[in-house]
Amino acid sequence: MKKHNLFKVLAIVMLVAIVASYFIAARGNEATFLAFAKGAAKPIGFGDVVVYFAQSFYHFFDAILFVLVVGAFYGVLSRVPSYEKLVNGIASSFKESKLGFVISVTVIFALLSSVAGLELVLFMFIPFVVAIILKMGYDKLVALSSTVGAILVGTIGGLFVTFRDPSSMYGVNYTTFDKFAGLDGNYVTVIPRLILFVLGLVLLVLYVVRHTKKNDTKYDLGSKLELAKAETKDEKVSLWPMIVLGAVLVRYITIIIAAFVKEPNWYGIVCNCVVLVAMIVLLVLFRKAKKVSGKLMLSLILCTMLVFLILGFMPWASLFNVTAFDTIHTQVIKDFTWGSFSWFESLLSSNFAAFGQWATWGNFLMPIVMMLVMMIVIKFVFNIKFDDLFDSFKEGFRKAVPVAILVAVSYTILVCTYNNGFMETVINTVGNNAFVQAIVSMFGVVFSVDLYYSVAAVFNPIMQVVTDNGKVMAVAFQSLYGLVQLIGPTSLLLIAGLTYFDVPYRTWVKYIWRFVLAMFVLIFAVLLILALV
Repeated sequence: MKKHNLFKVLAIVMLVAIVASYFIAARGNEATFLAFAKGAAKPIGFGDVVVYFAQSFYHFFDAILFVLVVGAFYGVLSRVPSYEKLVNGIASSFKESKLGFVISVTVIFALLSSVAGLELVLFMFIPFVVAIILKMGYDKLVALSSTVGAILVGTIGGLFVTFRDPSSMYGVNYTTFDKFAGLDGNYVTVIPRLILFVLGLVLLVLYVVRHTKKNDTKYDLGSKLELAKAETKDEKVSLWPMIVLGAVLVRYITIIIAAFVKEPNWYGIVCNCVVLVAMIVLLVLFRKAKKVSGKLMLSLILCTMLVFLILGFMPWASLFNVTAFDTIHTQVIKDFTWGSFSWFESLLSSNFAAFGQWATWGNFLMPIVMMLVMMIVIKFVFNIKFDDLFDSFKEGFRKAVPVAILVAVSYTILVCTYNNGFMETVINTVGNNAFVQAIVSMFGVVFSVDLYYSVAAVFNPIMQVVTDNGKVMAVAFQSLYGLVQLIGPTSLLLIAGLTYFDVPYRTWVKYIWRFVLAMFVLIFAVLLILALV
């Protein structure tokens, strides 16, 4: 296998951006494709690339840290015998219907991306699911298609995808493509999005099933992925961390009740006493839990993380006008007290965001915090020594370093092109032609890397010149953004998947291009119908 395949492709994209900066006028200059000759160029120098590479660690540190912490999280899990048992157990349970498991996983990931608006943060569950699919005997392309591919198909037909409004420079306001395109509401184009989602998902499932039956050996899939194994098979599970967390959850529920029901004055005191006494009793009765299933405990931890992720990132207020979680969060900070002592603010933090508001801290901060907390929980539940915890953290962290470097390179391309602004010149030159602008947006997305900057650097300038096709452009940009992420070398999710599982970029393109082409035709067919109705 040729090493550093994806890095070379990213270097070519960077070189294209550098060359383009010599010929296409930079932002703020008169539109011209002979910029250097007319003095309108703002060339990107190779020294600038080095500077912007360093800056990418500063401006996008949370994204880079996220992939490193994901690696560390699975490094810690590798120390837990129950992790291997859980993977093997799920694979064995679906031995007779393993294709059904792959299809179910594909549907679930696509739904989470489309309905919950999740994309990059779902990467924290991909190594776990990939390990199960590989254990079933499928190859890495099936595993990546059912996870990374499904997530991006969910983005193509995303029903509740939101992003930070670029026009809100000093605030954190989230909006939808429909709203940003000037349409009257968040769900004006829900029907074409739903059509793209259903047809895209069906097409992906058929594509994956076809590949599983062909047994192709022509693809270079890198080195074999081995599931890390714990050094010991002996396992002592402690219940006390889960009992404490369960007591906190019960108290949380009582506070929720208090937020919506007028409770008597003694309600909070009684709840505190009952929960405390119940927790002490359970700790005395179950301080030794030799027969507790480690697989069950680990399943509960992973399911809890997924539920928190959905609740945290689903934009309840902006999409559904649901403010209950904000009310509950305020009530928790107020009522999680013992006398005048605030447990929540004093022992945890006064800065935690309410469910539905996690994105206000960026796409990655709260997931990073959640993984770090869960690593501590896993340490105490499965009695991992601190030395082993740090060693496994370090090993997993180290494995994710190549992913982090390529993510930083991808963000370097973003910084270079965003600061130059030559894409705005191209957009202004094309003018008020929705379908041509849709094609232009695909090239812009390659340079802009993530959703916010794709909107700020590409979609926003397009909407300044395309004034009469808001519906078409809203659907076109979102769907083509997802499509480019499925094959573009700067796609953060794709970079993470290919690099972490050692699949060459060329192999992925060779495998997925037919599906991408079919989706491209499908998207433009839907756009044409939308333009005619």
